[in-house]
Amino acid sequence: MHISFICTGNICRSPMAALVFQERLRRAGIADRVSVTSAGVGTWHTGKRIDERAARVLSAHGYPVDHVASQLGERDLDADVFVAMDSHHVAVLKERLGVAKSRTADGGTPEADERIRLLRSFSPGCSERDGGADGVPDPYYGQEADFVEVLWMIEAAMPGLVEWVRSRLGDGPVEKSDPQKTDHPAFVSMVCDTQDLLAQRDEADRLGEQKSPALAATALGELLPVFERVYGPEHLETLTARDIHAHWLAEGGHFLTALHAFRAYLPDWERVAGPEHPGTLHCRQNISYWTGESGDFGLAVELSGELLPVRERALGPTHPDTLLTRHRLAYWIGEGGDPATALTQFRELLDIRIEHQGPEHPDTLTTRHEIARRTGEIGEAEEAAELFDELVPRRERALGPRHISMLTTRHEFAKWIGEAGAPDKALAMLHDLWPVRKEVQGAHHPRTLLTQHELGRWTAVTGDRNAALPIVQEVLRARDRVLGPNHPHTRLTRDLFAGLGTR
Repeated sequence: MHISFICTGNICRSPMAALVFQERLRRAGIADRVSVTSAGVGTWHTGKRIDERAARVLSAHGYPVDHVASQLGERDLDADVFVAMDSHHVAVLKERLGVAKSRTADGGTPEADERIRLLRSFSPGCSERDGGADGVPDPYYGQEADFVEVLWMIEAAMPGLVEWVRSRLGDGPVEKSDPQKTDHPAFVSMVCDTQDLLAQRDEADRLGEQKSPALAATALGELLPVFERVYGPEHLETLTARDIHAHWLAEGGHFLTALHAFRAYLPDWERVAGPEHPGTLHCRQNISYWTGESGDFGLAVELSGELLPVRERALGPTHPDTLLTRHRLAYWIGEGGDPATALTQFRELLDIRIEHQGPEHPDTLTTRHEIARRTGEIGEAEEAAELFDELVPRRERALGPRHISMLTTRHEFAKWIGEAGAPDKALAMLHDLWPVRKEVQGAHHPRTLLTQHELGRWTAVTGDRNAALPIVQEVLRARDRVLGPNHPHTRLTRDLFAGLGTR
């Protein structure tokens, strides 16, 4: 199936929609079955890259930004569906497709208006005739906030569009009644219900990204039985909802609970979707990652190493999911005690990510974070502090000041500032960070405890052992309860506590 998104100049709305849609298809596991393009009805920006404001907004929300503008031409006119941004683009498409049809020898081209849809007609409400859903406004002459609003409109339409594509491919819940006739009352009702459910899942996922993993896990836990009732327990959308739920359980600090869930879900993915389906491989990725977070670094390296060639074969060597597995493999090698090898692998990965994802993509910045960290671990504390000093504003711009990954970068920056010879500054930075982590992630979240551990350590380094002792003791009790007595982080805190008590 070929879907083409159409706007005016092809540097704002249509490329944003196409890039978001490609990511949603990837998550749904059907990206290999749909060709996605975009074009503009005008010639003004042909050959130019995507608008910088659009790129910043997309990157900040985790979407790719690679795009070069093109004009609506012959390559687009064979699309199965045109998704227009507003009514002007609909009118141009009808005129162009009428011309294209008159040139078709066998007369087999569908009527133009059956191949054209407004993007917002896929948003909850499901009415092409609804004046409020007429179009996505052009943000070109506005501010960056206007691009954010456009992104929200695009994201709101994605669940309905993906579901519509599933029905055309024969994968969706809509198997009866003619899918061409989208104004049939029973069809509209069913699609609206599923659209609303998928939109709720996406909203819960955003809640975890922007506010609280715990709230996201709760919301998704409440949605799971609804997914099972609407789609069935073994539908891909239900399996995806389970995975997202487990993810936010883990991000909320429940590593072992999430790990058990992912291990239980993997056989379902393999049976329903196959061993190399993107969803199956994503579940395996989660198993390897949370195995490491639960304390078994060696097994995490082994699982990541087994997964990498499978993802390279199934998705290609530069696919974002493949690059994530490469990143995680290097990460667990570093966590397992070999920072030099990890650093070499991260530096190789950085060049690939810059080329294929862009220098400011959140994934690229995550790899920079690891390069800075492993640089410190091989003994170059001052260089590590300099790298984090450069990275902090870039990551804050991409993610926001309270994103959990941003908080991790602030934590490492403080640590290496201290290791570079400024313990008082490190301590002040950790005092600022700790209450934010407690508020965002919870007082006993493993990453909050990581910051509290460093707070106790640098309190001792700056000379106040009496103040450090109760801080470290509290961390030890919490880590013993949350992570278990044999987790490497628990052992690290136990050693620190013993050292403070014997001096």
